Amino acid sequence: MFGEEQIEWFKPYTSFTHGIPRRHCIANIIKAIDRECLVEALYSWINERRLKEGKSLIAIDGKTMRGACKGTLIEALHVVTAYDEGTGIALYKQETESKGKEGPTARQLIELLALD
Repeated sequence: MFGEEQIEWFKPYTSFTHGIPRRHCIANIIKAIDRECLVEALYSWINERRLKEGKSLIAIDGKTMRGACKGTLIEALHVVTAYDEGTGIALYKQETESKGKEGPTARQLIELLALD
């Protein structure tokens, strides 16, 4: 496990009197984090990293998830995703109103990720 292998690196931050936290404990901590604060922190980190690395290419793609509602009365899910092509990481995924309405959502992603 990563935590056990890196315990010496982690020790300056806490004593670990009860050992390395297990996945359930970590999951409870993550659930307690305010989503908006976490997203903002991740965007800041991504933007800082991109600035240091000379801004890698970000691909923004709109998709319709038709299989998620096949044969139901529920409308298909439409999402816009931003990918960092240098690392293959999906930076953000946002649901959009409907097919063909990806533009405003893509513009929001550009602003949030400081892609200008």
